[in-house]
This record gives sequence, structure tokens and C-alpha cells, in this order.
Amino acid sequence: EEADTSMHQSSLELCQTIMDLEEGKSGLSARQKNAVCSLPLSLSLVMLDESAPANAREVLGELLKILEHVVEVAQGPKPKKKIAEALAAFAPVAAELYVADSLAMIREACKMTWRELAFYAADETLTGLCSSVCGKAAANEDEPEVEEDEDMEDDDEDDD
Repeated sequence: EEADTSMHQSSLELCQTIMDLEEGKSGLSARQKNAVCSLPLSLSLVMLDESAPANAREVLGELLKILEHVVEVAQGPKPKKKIAEALAAFAPVAAELYVADSLAMIREACKMTWRELAFYAADETLTGLCSSVCGKAAANEDEPEVEEDEDMEDDDEDDD
């Protein structure tokens, strides 16, 4: 429980630091700050209850590393140029937590985080989500490439 208390304290401190960042200079809007903090704080709160997901500690640890990186980037030189990469790390975590058997509070925090930070998500994250929703193989598996037939392109030009 001492480790959990330490994680809860780190969540609070990091989120307080993020909320105290000057809007604009840090590269984070008020809505983005809320989205960045809602997920770890919700997870910390849920961990106080026995119904917390089994992987809550692991996920919170991952989120704390992401938060530390966001704070580091936001307080560093030229944060606006580097913040997008730091924010991109939230999207896959939010997506995984959302589809997992999570409590309603965590799912709502995931939706909020996704809504505000999905713009920064890596193409691989979006492709993986689309593949899982459509029930297709993951994008990193070998799939035969379909080459366009030049004759088909010529036929299309003749129709004009």
C-alpha cells in the first residue's frame, strides 16, 4: 500500500504541475491539461477501491511516466514544437483502458482524453484501432499488397 500511496501522491503532484503551467507558452490548452490529468487521477481514485482493475498499478505507472515527460517537455525550451509527441503517448493508453473491462469513471476519462488528444495519436495507433474494430488482422502483419493494373487506369481515362 505504501507503493500505491506514492503513486497517488505522484499523480497529484504531476497533475498540479501541469495545471499550473501557463496556457499557451507550455503548448497545452486548458482542455488538454484537463484531459492529460483526468486519466491518471481517475485511475488513482479507482485504485482506492477493491473493484480496481487488476492492471491498474501497471497502467498508472505508465501514465506517470508519460506525465513526467509532458511536464519535462512543457517546461523546456520551445515546448510547442515537442508537445505533440509527448501527448501522442496518451492515445493508446486511453484506447486500451476504454476497451478493457473498466469502471464507468475510467471509461469517461478515457473518452475525454481521446476526444482532446486523438489528433496527436500516431498513425499506427489509429490503424490498429480501426483494424480491431473491423475485426481485421493487425496492420503490422504481412498482407499481400494489391498493385493497380495500368490497363484499369487507361480504361478510366478513355471514359472521359
